[in-house]
Amino acid sequence: MKNKGKKDKEISTELQHIYIDTCYFHAYLMGDRDEKETSNQIFQKIFKCIKNPNIKVIIPFIVVGEVINNINRKIPDKDKTDVVMKFWGLIKNLKADFAPPRSECFKLANKIIKIDDRIETVDSEILSQALCDPDSSHLLCSDTKVLHSNKIKDLEKTIRKNNKRNRKLYITDEF
Repeated sequence: MKNKGKKDKEISTELQHIYIDTCYFHAYLMGDRDEKETSNQIFQKIFKCIKNPNIKVIIPFIVVGEVINNINRKIPDKDKTDVVMKFWGLIKNLKADFAPPRSECFKLANKIIKIDDRIETVDSEILSQALCDPDSSHLLCSDTKVLHSNKIKDLEKTIRKNNKRNRKLYITDEF
């Protein structure tokens, strides 16, 4: 039985989940020419990666809500349907799953805000979902407060050392 458990663990560690923050979808859908080009390059790299069946894109519910809210606020009514369909097309091409937060994510989001009060609530929720997922490998995020937080890096190491993660989570603005 011990070997079977070890084998199961090895199989689970092959999985890699890529979490994507709202800003990359905004850039793709509503950004200026340079932002669209940069986000498109990132998505092209992700498309190549997801050919591996062990790599999956995860989009937190809150990211979907932010994107839809900003489409509603920033896009003229006559163009909203086209932008939403472009968003849906990108999600479909990414073969993305939507992830609702689990209860431990809410607890971790509160902890994140307490250990680094520069992190905003929405960012803490997205970050907590990636941290709570033992198979997450990347969180694509452009917020410098998140990217450069040593407290967040220490938290990730602690969670990993406590065997609640299968690998290091790379919090990065590039892919």
